[in-house]
Amino acid sequence: MDKPASWVAEQKALTALSFITFILVVLPLPGFIKARNIGCILYAAWIAVLCLTSFINTIVWRDHARNIAPVWCDIYVRLAFMGNMGILSAGLVIARRVSLVATASSVWLRSENRTRAMYGDLAIGLTPPIAQLIEFWFMQGHRFDILEGLGCSAAVPFSILNICLTWVWNFIIGLISAFYCVRTLHTLLRRHRHVRQVLRMANMDLQLFYRLVAMAVVELCCTLPLVLFVFVNNMRGAYYPWKGLADLHLGFERVRQFPYEMWVAESAFQQSLWYQIGCGLLFFLLLGFTQDSRARYKRWLGLSRFFPDDQSRKPSTTGGKRLPFFCFRPSGDMPEGQEETSTDLRFAYFSSVLIAPSRSDISQLESKGSV
Repeated sequence: MDKPASWVAEQKALTALSFITFILVVLPLPGFIKARNIGCILYAAWIAVLCLTSFINTIVWRDHARNIAPVWCDIYVRLAFMGNMGILSAGLVIARRVSLVATASSVWLRSENRTRAMYGDLAIGLTPPIAQLIEFWFMQGHRFDILEGLGCSAAVPFSILNICLTWVWNFIIGLISAFYCVRTLHTLLRRHRHVRQVLRMANMDLQLFYRLVAMAVVELCCTLPLVLFVFVNNMRGAYYPWKGLADLHLGFERVRQFPYEMWVAESAFQQSLWYQIGCGLLFFLLLGFTQDSRARYKRWLGLSRFFPDDQSRKPSTTGGKRLPFFCFRPSGDMPEGQEETSTDLRFAYFSSVLIAPSRSDISQLESKGSV
């Protein structure tokens, strides 16, 4: 049976965009690694892994559903199951870090404390997906499914166990991310001038900060509604009444193979592939065109001499060295119109290069009346 032309075109677009998105999210990754921005590193890494594996799947199983790579499918279904939770967790790390910067709720971080802060972000970003990997076997009905045109798919029936171990945590992470996003927006609306002043004093990229704020806002607007939409959609489908692991794992080694005509009516897996592409493209549009990223692209293409970036044109006020990000946290709510001049000096670990402030740096800030 010939497939509809619309599906043929969609499959080609899915294959091409998966690979393009993989390339795009990898491009700014060196800058995030240098800046030790854990949230962006994890977000880009999960999107890159999911898009690359989807690209491979749509090529290998382009026109059939034969079980020709069982080990690959075993690996992929686990990565995909972890990746969905990993994207949510990485978004939480970004929203939390932006909120800490906006509200100046971090304490002065020495070298060991900066390391502890990064480990904390790693724990928040990696614990939920690792927990999903451990719990996967308990929710897995059989080995995996293969869908013609899309490739391997996890065989996890919608059950009370799946709701408790996956969906509840999706909602919890989404709610926590929403809390941090609302907190950030509330702070920016109340103390916008103060936040801008502190960011500029720290020689931090204002553009990057507000791009991250925009990404946090997108998380607020999209994450919870999307999780709720997929949950309700699953509720309308087949529900597996939990009868224990023995019943769930009956015939565990079987692999179901679905030609296009059999799975097209249930397109939840197909929608998830478009979701990860959308997340990757949005990530690149918001964070892939920062000043540092553009300068790096020019160097890679050998265009720096023809199109010098703005930073190279301006004399550095810090001896060519980027200052840490300093924040002043007011001891209380200041009266309206009064300048916030609290001397409670604090350091917020964020996306700037983390270096210990030298005495000359502190003296320079003191000379400006900042300390």
